[in-house]
Amino acid sequence: MGNILKYLGKLHKPTSKSHKGQNGLALIVAGGEKYHGSAVLSVLAATRFCDLVYFYSPSAKVEFLARKATPCVICISKKELSAHIRKADAILIGPGMEVDAYTKKLVHAVISSGKKCVLDATGIRCAKLSELHKNCVLTPHVREFESAFGLAANAKNAKFCAKKYKCNILLKGRVDTVAGFDGKSIEVSGGNAGLTKGGTGDTLAGLLCALLCKNEAFASMCAASYVNKKAGERLAKKFGMNYSALDVANEVSPALFKLNK
Repeated sequence: MGNILKYLGKLHKPTSKSHKGQNGLALIVAGGEKYHGSAVLSVLAATRFCDLVYFYSPSAKVEFLARKATPCVICISKKELSAHIRKADAILIGPGMEVDAYTKKLVHAVISSGKKCVLDATGIRCAKLSELHKNCVLTPHVREFESAFGLAANAKNAKFCAKKYKCNILLKGRVDTVAGFDGKSIEVSGGNAGLTKGGTGDTLAGLLCALLCKNEAFASMCAASYVNKKAGERLAKKFGMNYSALDVANEVSPALFKLNK
């Protein structure tokens, strides 16, 4: 826990002299016809931790739901996407998206921009390992890791793959493994079985993207993993295991506030 708290203490804190945009500009590319909730959960988590969250989805239905979920998101059109990729401090791509040629094109555009980016869910499945770089953060669960890398999902292999492909990996599980491109690693315990519910990974991805805007990748991964687990622990005290991913999205902000007190 001591090492994790060290990274929490290093997180960017807005100053009284800062103005809108100086504390992070995130771009989230997410959502599809089937998994429309993934995008909404990512957006809700991200809006608490950076100044501006821009959002694009290939699905008009998902855009409508994101607008309805919060007034704190700025939805952009397809023709505006390239400009916002260049403008963003960090980008999240993948939650709830379809595996198709257009998604693969979008993932390639994000990775090749060189920007700090979080590849989650379909973002991982559509990425070419040869294109990964030190600004890429992958957030696979066990099955996604094994599918992407062809290796058993464990701490040793997460560290190996992060070094081999010069990327950063947050391998999700009962104990998360955070592995940096430079060989640095740490394991994050905590949480509970309530975090197995669908959508909690989308919340984690949104939180991570927002933190990545103004922080380096390793500290962002450590903080996002730990705070997401702590949010689950806080919810368990009120509801047992009977909480949802939406509850987690609403709990990550007070969880981090409590940890920083």
